[in-house]
Amino acid sequence: MGRVSRLTGRHGDAALVALLVPGTQPNRILRAAIAAAAAWSTLTTASALLRSYPLAVDLQIPMQATERWIHGGAPYLASSFQVTVGAGQPFLYPPFVLPVLAPFAMLPQVPVTLGWALACVAAAAWACRRLGIPWWAWPFAFAWPPFAEALLGLNVQVLLFAAFVALFFDAPAGPARPRDHELTADGSPRPALVDGLLGVFVAILKTSQVHPWVYLLRRRRRAAILGVVAAAVFVLATLPFTGLAIWVDWLEQVRRAAQPGLGVGGISLQHLVPLPVGLALSAATVLLVLAVPRRHAGAWIGLLTLVGSPDLHVFGLLFAVPAMLTVRREIGLAAAFAIGLFTTQGSWAGVALVAGALLLAARYPALLEPGAMPSDVRSGTGSGHQPPRPRRRGRSR
Repeated sequence: MGRVSRLTGRHGDAALVALLVPGTQPNRILRAAIAAAAAWSTLTTASALLRSYPLAVDLQIPMQATERWIHGGAPYLASSFQVTVGAGQPFLYPPFVLPVLAPFAMLPQVPVTLGWALACVAAAAWACRRLGIPWWAWPFAFAWPPFAEALLGLNVQVLLFAAFVALFFDAPAGPARPRDHELTADGSPRPALVDGLLGVFVAILKTSQVHPWVYLLRRRRRAAILGVVAAAVFVLATLPFTGLAIWVDWLEQVRRAAQPGLGVGGISLQHLVPLPVGLALSAATVLLVLAVPRRHAGAWIGLLTLVGSPDLHVFGLLFAVPAMLTVRREIGLAAAFAIGLFTTQGSWAGVALVAGALLLAARYPALLEPGAMPSDVRSGTGSGHQPPRPRRRGRSR
């Protein structure tokens, strides 16, 4: 009783404090209860997705666009914005994707689909392993809507998320404890070109997800520049196949997609406000990348990517996972429950919960999971939970 009272003051409610102190029996019960709720929302939604979600749809969309391009048709169709379900939805990837996919479009599609599915599952498993998610929890992670939607649709977002995790995180410090990677010229053990390619890979396929590259430009400029140069060389190499006119068609398609109210925007905040406000919001999140703290930068930038994306879908919420693992487990699990409901309101409630905890953690470090706290806090020399002192028996002197 004395141990917990010292954490909150003489008149604190010991039972409530015990509930919130990691490692205590009441806290373990609390976490188990929230985890059970998150598992319920996850498995309920996963069951519905298995019955209704169009399998491999996010592979079929670019493949059909590539087939049209091979036969002289237009890959970017204005009429596709009238389609909300299935492979007829808009193709939005940049034109350099077309020459890359062309050889695969001419092959039998069953082995191509199986091969891409294997790549997506492998990327998801690698990302979970790098973030310290235990292997026994992977089935629940894969059933969670952001993973489930991406894996069922075979969306490239899974590979982008794996690249994001590789850029910002080292091998984990322990179970579900991501460890930040030091993105500096002196601190990073990786070659600058590798970091540059990881950063630009996310931005070049999803132009609204430029935030990781901008942070790389701030912290390791040489790597960012090398990545852009490599991307530019690649794009230039595809120009003889695509020509320049198709890039104009792509820009027009992107302009159409940016119009508020279109289903292609998914759950993006930008589609809930007028276009100028949405553009300003996206620009603001990019500028905020320049101000995020070095510690937990990956968690912060993942959240900024979500807020700034004009075409966010549920699978895009994968970028919230590092932040969910950084904050207190109760908060992360509550966010997983809300996102597992598979609603726009629930998704943004989960993101807001995690973002609020991460923001307040600068003042209240106890909002971070103990393994994610700075070392001085964990050792008791900083603010946060203080280590228990031995309790003397008998009268004090």
